[in-house]
Amino acid sequence: MDFLTNIRMSFAALFVNKVRTLLTLLGIIIGISSVVMIVSSGEGVQSFILKQIQGLGTNTMTIMPGGSEGETSGPPAAVMGVTVTTLTLADAEAIADTRNVPDVLDVAASSPSGQASIQGSEGDVFTTIFGVTPNYFDIASTDFITGSAFDNDDVKSMNKVVVIGSGLQDKIFGDEDAVGKKIKILNYAYRIVGVVGDIGGVTFGVDTSKWAYVPVTTAQKLIVGVDYLMEIVVRVTSEDRIEAAKADIQNLLRERHKINDSKNDDFTIRTIKDALEIITLITGALTLFLAAIAAISLFVGGIGIMNIMLVSVTERTREIGLRKALGARYRDILWQFLLESILLTCIGGSIGFLFGIIGGVVVAHFGGWAFHLSIFSVILPLLMTIVFGVIFGLYPAIKAAKLDPIVALRYE
Repeated sequence: MDFLTNIRMSFAALFVNKVRTLLTLLGIIIGISSVVMIVSSGEGVQSFILKQIQGLGTNTMTIMPGGSEGETSGPPAAVMGVTVTTLTLADAEAIADTRNVPDVLDVAASSPSGQASIQGSEGDVFTTIFGVTPNYFDIASTDFITGSAFDNDDVKSMNKVVVIGSGLQDKIFGDEDAVGKKIKILNYAYRIVGVVGDIGGVTFGVDTSKWAYVPVTTAQKLIVGVDYLMEIVVRVTSEDRIEAAKADIQNLLRERHKINDSKNDDFTIRTIKDALEIITLITGALTLFLAAIAAISLFVGGIGIMNIMLVSVTERTREIGLRKALGARYRDILWQFLLESILLTCIGGSIGFLFGIIGGVVVAHFGGWAFHLSIFSVILPLLMTIVFGVIFGLYPAIKAAKLDPIVALRYE
């Protein structure tokens, strides 16, 4: 029997009982659509995060307080929730001195953040306040809607000035321009000098347009009550010089903090390249893990296919016996039932793939990142569909092919 005849017979057998076939397809559709949606969404999130990090420039590095395990791996102690007070504004000023770090181009510093309620036209707005140096906005490539950043004199004098996000301006002043007006933060009046657009936009449910920024010294003294920094961001002359600058900064900070052994470093330096590698590794592993969980539903759907094929073999026992009596060979029967299983999974896989793409587009829209569909997102569900069709259809097909024609013809 030729291949096309087997295909036609397989389609005919599947559509004999349409409701049963449809219910069996649902398991495959749900499984494949889940895998496609999760993989495409994971790749979209990864691409979104990488673009955000790359936006800082490949010639930047971040210095955080607290040591870490490994040169380029392992989170700094400060990221793990441990309060570390080893980085100071004096450290940032020393790094900015080209006599200490010849390749340095710009240095920005930020203090730990604080929270406060600011009264607006629509009620109190609870916001996050960061203490930063003026060049923080340059390194972060921030666009000012109105006004400008505060200056170094404001940092030195601990002036009560503030830059607010556009979302915060809308909440407090509505359509009015906020520059020049004052807001009260923890019982002190701050003059607004600038309004910025989103810094990173809405990321994982956090609306950065409602953040506020004050001079780092003002934040340390009046808002969070500390004398240390949360991070120092350094931009060097070029990407080629970043490793040399990193070595100079390490030596400088070890000298300033009186550290003789690199294993005792009380700071961690991460370049953009390090961050990209870590983020790619983490998001890739997380995507595969979630895809594996989604594949469980596909496995359950595969069991449903095996079950329905076994039922089909039982119902068509006399048909199998008749075909064997008329000369059908072992492989003819085997291929007929195996093709039915493969066709069932392929039909379900195709519909599931379409639903998965639609779901991925919807998730990307509400998540705020671009929809991403790579070759991996296409090949993975395709391979899974074919493999599951063969695996779960093989046993029923073998069982059908092994039936004794005499016994099969006597079956009632």
